[in-house]
Amino acid sequence: MGYRGLYVVDVDAHYLERVRGFAEYLRGPAAERFADWSGQYHMPALVGDQYDVMLHGRTVRGAASGKGEQDEMLGMSSPKDIPQAMARLGIDVIVMLPTYMLMVEYVRNRNHAMDICNGYIDYMLDSVCDVEKGIYTLVVATGRDPERAAKLIDRVSDHPAVCGVSMLGSPELPLGAEVYNPIYEAARRHGLPIVLHANFLGPDLSTFAKFPSFVESHALDMTWCNQVQLVSIVMEGVLERFPGLDFVFQESGITWIAGLMYRLDTEYMRRRVEAPLLRKLPSEYIKEFHFGTQPMEEMSRGHLKAFFEMLDGENTFMYASDWPHFDYDEPGAVADLPFLSDEGRRKIMGENALRVFRFTERTVGRKAEP
Repeated sequence: MGYRGLYVVDVDAHYLERVRGFAEYLRGPAAERFADWSGQYHMPALVGDQYDVMLHGRTVRGAASGKGEQDEMLGMSSPKDIPQAMARLGIDVIVMLPTYMLMVEYVRNRNHAMDICNGYIDYMLDSVCDVEKGIYTLVVATGRDPERAAKLIDRVSDHPAVCGVSMLGSPELPLGAEVYNPIYEAARRHGLPIVLHANFLGPDLSTFAKFPSFVESHALDMTWCNQVQLVSIVMEGVLERFPGLDFVFQESGITWIAGLMYRLDTEYMRRRVEAPLLRKLPSEYIKEFHFGTQPMEEMSRGHLKAFFEMLDGENTFMYASDWPHFDYDEPGAVADLPFLSDEGRRKIMGENALRVFRFTERTVGRKAEP
């Protein structure tokens, strides 16, 4: 068992890949372009690169060693780093998302976007994932071409290391739109949850809110991104169109959910005609979603407890570390909360994820091992 005797599943960690490393898995012009990648073209740089994200070296990725020396593991840049991080944090199962793929929706050429998605999943499955060590990944389904994205899901879904489908949503069309139906159909067909990982599709890439500092951008971007997608998915009836399909929202904390839940209920009761597919209140659909806990907001325990209660956190939250980013949460950030019941602690730290993600029988069975 990982942390304090708990079986720990980390539903959101990042592989900080070297882009040239997967060039051999690409075909056509993309292969040559990525092999010669300079860091300046082909895919947009992360928005954070506009800012001093690491505070001029005062903030780092990874962790410092007990000896006070800077740890060699400043990021998961090679497969051997992942089990080392798992052992250090007390994680039994980890879900890796290639960091660079968080911006793939900004590749406007759909053929190029699909080449990248196909090459990346092949690279991850061949070179990074290892189910015997509890290392899984998500297949990234670009909204630029939902039909071919669905075929990609069909192609790799039988691989035991694929535990879900990552969707980001295009900058132009949120994820409640019917154009994404082929992706939802494929995910449900293979028993894979849809994972919505927040990214910089918020104010920094909008037309009206350009922040001068990362602290402003990071505070709002990630929640904004997931708010947009949640509203679209709920109000346009995706859960009615695809009953049984699970959704997991990641890397935007938890406090924003409650306010949006009640606001949507209020709007819906005034204008039900504009959401004709809904058969119950928006808040009831939201409580069917799951949410990664990172970054857990800093507040009094009493206030945090209230959010857990409002959102039925013991059944809807999943532990997420966001390792190795500078604001990652160790298991203790959640497992040590005094107001959790023993059952709720087990659920959040591992059992909810084991129920929602499609892990192998070997992984699920480990929980029962002495």
